[in-house]
Amino acid sequence: ENRPSCQYCVEGKNPLCGDQITLFCTLDNQKRLCVAFDGSGCSICQASASMMCEAVQGLDLQNAKALIQTAEDIYTGKTRPQGDDIENDLEALSGVSKFPVRIKCAALPWKTLQQLVTDNIEKQTNLIEKNTTPVKKLRVISTE
Repeated sequence: ENRPSCQYCVEGKNPLCGDQITLFCTLDNQKRLCVAFDGSGCSICQASASMMCEAVQGLDLQNAKALIQTAEDIYTGKTRPQGDDIENDLEALSGVSKFPVRIKCAALPWKTLQQLVTDNIEKQTNLIEKNTTPVKKLRVISTE
């Protein structure tokens, strides 16, 4: 199988719908994200994952976390897109807010990325700065 390089990898599952994705992430020298995914499941989850990977490419961790929150506000119907290019793309996810059971499908990639950033990258980056050896681990999460 031809998988992307993986400095940080996290798997996310939504057993209710059968969605399953694995995020593959590397950081460049400026600590900017390069994210790819592999997965299977419903079209909402796959489309959301694809949009997410495109939207976060080259972002630093702070901007990625802000975008994760923006995306959540859009797919849950809390806010409408404000008109920049990324938010206009994410507007396609706003329709799932009318179908609560489908919000989890759109949320899975973003929740998995949030987990990857907070539990993997930030914690391991802090370890590296303290000159200890980070331990890579695969964490399975669920949006249930």
